[in-house]
Amino acid sequence: MRSKIQDSLGQKEDIQDQVKEQHAVWSRKKQIKDKLDETETKIESLQNELKAVTLKRDKAFENIQELRKQSDQNNSHFYQSCTIVPMPNCLLHRKI
Repeated sequence: MRSKIQDSLGQKEDIQDQVKEQHAVWSRKKQIKDKLDETETKIESLQNELKAVTLKRDKAFENIQELRKQSDQNNSHFYQSCTIVPMPNCLLHRKI
């Protein structure tokens, strides 16, 4: 009878140790899950920030292209005159 009681006490201690280990594992698992959730939140925030910055960059690039187009249109007469003006000078030098 005593041996049965000692065996059941030993089993009880083993079960208690297993329960403690399981609680420790669950606690560690919860800590890891909390860190994972925090990291995923940061990643999502950074992705949203990246989208906003990318849109801003694209808009700035479009503005630059539009400004270049306007500049080219405004300067087109100047460039046309540059190609026309040297020709009479060249003709003047030939006559002399």
